[in-house]
Amino acid sequence: MSASWAGGSTTRWRKLRLWILERDGYQCKLRLPGVCTGYATHVHHTMGKAAGDDPRYLVASCAPCNL
Repeated sequence: MSASWAGGSTTRWRKLRLWILERDGYQCKLRLPGVCTGYATHVHHTMGKAAGDDPRYLVASCAPCNL
């Protein structure tokens, strides 16, 4: 876990994360060759966390692709 998550997630983030996973049908949108499982359980910040939690820049991802 990165230092930015040391305090845990917020209720707002958990709701947004669920919304993104449902929006993307729990399908990994990163699809990295050789590691992707296809089933998304994470949400990836495509522009980095510094860009915030704008849904336009969030996609569902499987754990191996996100990590």
